[in-house]
Amino acid sequence: MLGKPTFDPLQQPPLVQALLVALHTLVIHNSMEETSEGQTWTLDFVPQIRQIQTALQTAGIDATKPMLAPVRWADDESVHAGDQAQ
Repeated sequence: MLGKPTFDPLQQPPLVQALLVALHTLVIHNSMEETSEGQTWTLDFVPQIRQIQTALQTAGIDATKPMLAPVRWADDESVHAGDQAQ
């Protein structure tokens, strides 16, 4: 069982933050089944996940520890005005 998530990706430098959020997003969506116009397929992000994990490991970032989900709430002061418009 994983420990309590305490590693906050939004507290990391911007490049590391971007890689951690991308990794989280790809892991969450990996192996999902998608259907469009009568065709169904399974998403496979394993090569991209491995590439990001290698990049983080090279930078000395431990991406295996439990991480807080990268959620930004509407009242979060760290949200930029441009982000709210999207």
